[in-house]
Amino acid sequence: MYVPVLKNRTVEVSVIKKALQSGISNSINPLIEVVQEKSRANLSMDSFSEEVGAIFRGTDTKFFVDIINRPVTKTVKPQVQKFITKNNRDSEFTLSCLLQCSELNNCVPVLSYDEIEFLDGERIIRDAEALRDNFEDIAVRLVPAQFNGVYSELFEILGEGDYFLFDIQKNKYTDLKFRVAFNKIKEAKKIKKFQSILLIDSKPVDYYNVGVVDGQLIEEIDVSYLENYKKEDYGNFDGIADYVGINSNLPTNGGALSPAGIYYSKKDNQFVGYRYREGKRAASEFTEHIAPEIMKSEFWKQYDEVHHNSCEGCMTIAGVIDGTVKGGNQAAWKGVTMAHYIHTLNEFRV
Repeated sequence: MYVPVLKNRTVEVSVIKKALQSGISNSINPLIEVVQEKSRANLSMDSFSEEVGAIFRGTDTKFFVDIINRPVTKTVKPQVQKFITKNNRDSEFTLSCLLQCSELNNCVPVLSYDEIEFLDGERIIRDAEALRDNFEDIAVRLVPAQFNGVYSELFEILGEGDYFLFDIQKNKYTDLKFRVAFNKIKEAKKIKKFQSILLIDSKPVDYYNVGVVDGQLIEEIDVSYLENYKKEDYGNFDGIADYVGINSNLPTNGGALSPAGIYYSKKDNQFVGYRYREGKRAASEFTEHIAPEIMKSEFWKQYDEVHHNSCEGCMTIAGVIDGTVKGGNQAAWKGVTMAHYIHTLNEFRV
């Protein structure tokens, strides 16, 4: 199982919509991190739950919804600040948001908590009980420090059909400090029959586009977990989750333009990068340099025409070159990275 983690933002919503339309397998189960009421201000729908419902309507894809708790700074977009601050301050607001999704087919609500605050195991029990009458299955998402304090209560409430997402954030899954937790999860699911998912934020906090070198594999972004998450030494997880090749940061008011394109290599199981040329840090570099360099690379040639003509990311790159698609902004290229990654994993790795 692969769980792409996406926020309810315009580009990310578009990526998952198109992936569903192209026909992803039932082994790909998106997790939507709700960070604002609407993905865009002029959306005709009244709430995030309506929009999420519209994304998955007509499909049989199981998906997760998480009303995330996270510290916010002044650089975060105002509508995101407002929504998450309210969620951080009012646990009942979190539950009410999740309950909005109770009428959505195949929706699994995710209970997650602010890692800065003390988490009482009894709260997880209460929250799970509040959701049970309205959802067939539920999920709980915890970071390691939270798990260590409440795993007894966690395993008490999880059962067959439920999910546990172990969010190790930017840590390495190979770190020996996780072996005890991995073993506890592995043994508990044998008895309780829930499914376990390892969630990793693979893009380092200090990774920036300015460090990209054309045509070089990006060693800093380690996705070797795609090949190892099912192994006994790494917890024998049922699924793997990540942020689809982009960072997990909350959307901000913007910053300096740094044109770059990141493309997943199936052969190497790594990302490769392309960026603007020295002295040409402009949006035109997406169309004049980055797209052509990707398309003539050895990494592009790893994929056949069937892939290139069905992968939304690859079709966008080709469209940028022939002028049928506008590709002169960083948001669009985040979409390219995500779309190609999801499509490739759907083909080869899940």
